Amino acid sequence: MKLIVTEKPSVAKDIARVLKINSSRDGYIEGKECIITWCIGHLIQLSYPEEYDSRYKTWNINDLPIFPKKFKYSVNPSTTKQYEIVKRLMLDENTTEIVCATDAGREGQLIFGYVYVTSGCTKPVKRLWISSMTDESILDGFKNLKDNKEFFSLFQSAKARSEADWLVGINATRLFTVKYNQMLTIGRVQTPTLSLIVSRQKEIDNFVQEPFYEVEADCDMFSATWFNKNGTRLDSLEKAEEIKKKCENKEGVITKLQTKRATVERPLLYDLTELQREGNRRYGYTAEQTLEAAQNLYEKYKLTTYPRTDARYLTHDMKPKLKDLLLNIKQGWKGSEYCVDKVINQKINADKRVIDDKKVTDHHAIIVTPTIRNVSSINLPEREKNILRLVVARFIAVLDRKQEYDQTDIELKIENEKFKARGKKVVIPGWKEVEDIILGK
Repeated sequence: MKLIVTEKPSVAKDIARVLKINSSRDGYIEGKECIITWCIGHLIQLSYPEEYDSRYKTWNINDLPIFPKKFKYSVNPSTTKQYEIVKRLMLDENTTEIVCATDAGREGQLIFGYVYVTSGCTKPVKRLWISSMTDESILDGFKNLKDNKEFFSLFQSAKARSEADWLVGINATRLFTVKYNQMLTIGRVQTPTLSLIVSRQKEIDNFVQEPFYEVEADCDMFSATWFNKNGTRLDSLEKAEEIKKKCENKEGVITKLQTKRATVERPLLYDLTELQREGNRRYGYTAEQTLEAAQNLYEKYKLTTYPRTDARYLTHDMKPKLKDLLLNIKQGWKGSEYCVDKVINQKINADKRVIDDKKVTDHHAIIVTPTIRNVSSINLPEREKNILRLVVARFIAVLDRKQEYDQTDIELKIENEKFKARGKKVVIPGWKEVEDIILGK
């Protein structure tokens, strides 16, 4: 019997549906040849200090730092029942092979690894490693299961992160709480991040406005700005008025006219951080709101790939799939037809800015899945639809050309005062045209 262990009940149900397993039990789903069970987040956690020594129940600076020679693990009290179910199934004599089907990332590897080790299981483990939750991806993943040993370094990385969080959080929190006689939680990531926010807020609070003035000349066909070696800003209103009075209604002589071709390179695909930035910039979403929407698009609606990625590139094996994904977008996303046809007709630009195996670790960048072809029939919440719109636009845009434009720089003199102007004429709209159409100007 094969035991499949997922990270969440919802994922277990999706896999069970695809594999046609439908006999529900308490804490698992049973089929003729395999059983699917699930964790509920972290079933196992690092033990609290008092579980090493009872004296740590009292917070005392003299006991710090607490540095276990060997970390202990405890069952999460809120999910003890599910842990016992997973453990029993792992150790059952009828279970001959286990498939780790937790989220394909560092944290998913840790969630499964802690349960596997704590349960005392030694049975062989395969790894389901997929980047999207479409039926096709799930079936293909089970046809190409990997040896879980290939991901041992990923487990070690997550384990080190977990232990570092414990060491910093436990010791620093106890230290500052006792020292200042109030509860002060300190974290490895939380506290430096808070420090950045506080420092930035201090800069804003201490900012002193300083008025400045600029002189602009209306030259009928264009506007030019006064400048000198220090730039375009003047501290004195009197000086600005003096220049204005001196140059007003006077003729100017062009002393420099230069036009050159310039380009705007395509952006990179989205990783989670960049998607969160863009979600905030365009729609005002918090990082948590964007993550939640991206997770729903991946897990619930099967429209995008794994969201918790730090890669902004794709791998070479995905190159043959790009055209089909574009055609799926054209079929499902209203208003994308022109953009998709343009990219395909001029040849898909899948260069090193898009495809680079060396810059992909666990997961490739966030892109759409073939399910995008059915998006018109899915009633997406507004937030999910907006985040999906960003992913759609970015996917098409990166496969388009650079934008090219002619940049013209002009310098002129009016009564020996220097003015400058810059103009831009788009020659090839390229990827920016895609963003304007899909996202709106």
